[in-house]
Amino acid sequence: MSLSTASKIYYLSASASTKQLSITADKVALVTLSGATLSATTALGSLIDNPNNYTWIEGTYNGDTYAASVISSSGNKFARYHNLYLRGAGNAGLLVDGTTHSLFDNIRVIGNSGSPSIFAGIWMASDNSDNVFYNINLSNASGAYDGIGLNFDSSITNSSPSANNTF
Repeated sequence: MSLSTASKIYYLSASASTKQLSITADKVALVTLSGATLSATTALGSLIDNPNNYTWIEGTYNGDTYAASVISSSGNKFARYHNLYLRGAGNAGLLVDGTTHSLFDNIRVIGNSGSPSIFAGIWMASDNSDNVFYNINLSNASGAYDGIGLNFDSSITNSSPSANNTF
């Protein structure tokens, strides 16, 4: 499924499943309303793929062990990842790669109890800069790098974590 209309807010009012959701336009918002969860149905790279600019993602998303990452933020700028509850990915709850000038706040990543399990709650890949992370909670990320659920592939220049982060 593709979210391809710019300047549009997409929302999910009841739980649903999909193979993959791709944001293919700038200025798109994706929100799951209270009580609704978007879940993966088959093996894939990420449940939500967001390579676009000026986007907003909020809500509850479940990779159901099918997705390598629940959300992939790659090559975008000026995005907002807000009030997220992510669970059930094979590699990372949130993959951040080539993302700049974005805000990640009020995010909770829960690892799987079975196999495969999340080995990085948030995976910071390459070419990220000028991002702000605030109020991040990572738990049960079994096998996590350094036991804190974060993996950094390269040198990054993100803002210092806030005292409200939970690691």
